[in-house]
Amino acid sequence: MIEYRINRKREIDKTNNVTWFYHDFSSFLSSDIKSGINTIFDNGVPIDFFLDLKKSNVLIVVFHGAVLDENIHLPWLSGTNISYGLDASRLSISDPSLYLAPDIKVGWFIGNKHQQNLQNTIVRLIRKIANDSGIERIVFIGGSAGGYASLYFSSFFPGSYAVVYNPQISIENHRYSMVREYLIKCWDGREIYQIVDSENPPCFDISSRYQEDRSNHVLYFQNNDDFHLNLHRDSFEYDEGNDIKFFIGNWGDGHAPLPKDALKRILIMLLKSFESEDTDLSTAISNLISNL
Repeated sequence: MIEYRINRKREIDKTNNVTWFYHDFSSFLSSDIKSGINTIFDNGVPIDFFLDLKKSNVLIVVFHGAVLDENIHLPWLSGTNISYGLDASRLSISDPSLYLAPDIKVGWFIGNKHQQNLQNTIVRLIRKIANDSGIERIVFIGGSAGGYASLYFSSFFPGSYAVVYNPQISIENHRYSMVREYLIKCWDGREIYQIVDSENPPCFDISSRYQEDRSNHVLYFQNNDDFHLNLHRDSFEYDEGNDIKFFIGNWGDGHAPLPKDALKRILIMLLKSFESEDTDLSTAISNLISNL
């Protein structure tokens, strides 16, 4: 008998979506992967994800940011527009920690008191989908909190790309009110240092993943008018052997996301570069960002 831990409205359109249900993560691992909205109950908290499988060796994995719009309902399965028309499968994951209270805005896909190994679970989820569907290239996409998640999970997949904009790097450097709300609702008010002082602790600082060569690739986009430039981008510590390319631009006020049309064009450029080694990806992207 599953003890459901859902304290927030959850809406899944079963009329227009094929849905699949797994009682636990082991059930998912032993099943065939299927397109549609999938739900894995992990210690009573649902891990909802949308999978659109195509005859492609490329998988785009999308992580959402903070829920700041009251019109956004859970599960939040983002990425439909930016992946539309691309020759790639898409995996969109909704952060399960947001189900623990109606007013949690962000969870960074780090986990919670019921899912202390959530990061490892998501790595295994992505790896199963990639292995079972013959994926050779993985592109992780996300902005802000979703950028944090994309940087983290990409580091476990050599050769993958993380396409991130205005990402958080250290959770401790983020807005105190949002971090405190997350810690109270998801970890019973424990401080970060108390959570990481445990066996197999979750990661709260991306620098800890990149202080050695991870063999993935990072395309890091930062709006120049965003406080993340100083608090996060400038605090990012990484081994020089990592392939990390920074693109600083001016595309809006403050924490403005990278425009969707620009992100789509970047994805198209990236996918084309997989087919031709002659593509000068950095120059093409730099020209695009300078003209925003």
